Amino acid sequence: MARSVLSMRNRKGSLDALSLEKLRDLYAEAAMLHAEAMESGNFKLTNKQYDAVDAIWDELRRRGTAGQQIILELMLHDSVGVRCWSACHALGFAPERAVPVLEQIAAIPTGMMSLDAETALKRWRAGELRFD
Repeated sequence: MARSVLSMRNRKGSLDALSLEKLRDLYAEAAMLHAEAMESGNFKLTNKQYDAVDAIWDELRRRGTAGQQIILELMLHDSVGVRCWSACHALGFAPERAVPVLEQIAAIPTGMMSLDAETALKRWRAGELRFD
C-alpha cells in the first residue's frame, strides 16, 4: 500500500480523503519498509519509502491535534523503524515524549535505526533539525 502513496500524493485530494486510521496504517507500513530497505542496503526503496512517510506526515500534520495523536500512538509500535520515524516527527510538538523513545533506540547496539536515532537527537539538540 505505501508504495502507492507517492502517486496518491500527486492526485489532488487523495491523501486528504483517507481516514486517520488508514493514514496511520500507511505511515506504519512505509516506515517499516523504509527501515527494512535501509538495513538491506536497498537505497532506491529506502528513498521511495522516505518520500511515502514524508507525504503521509504532511497530511497528518495538516490534520492538527488528531494527526499528532496518531504520531504519538505510533511511538509505541512494535517496529523500531515506526517508533524512530514517529518519535522524530513528534520532536516538534511533544519532545518530552519523543526524546526518551529516540534515546532508547539510539542505545540499541547495532543497526541503522540506532544510528538514525542518535543522529536525529544530536541534530535536534543542536537546533539543526525540525520536523514540524
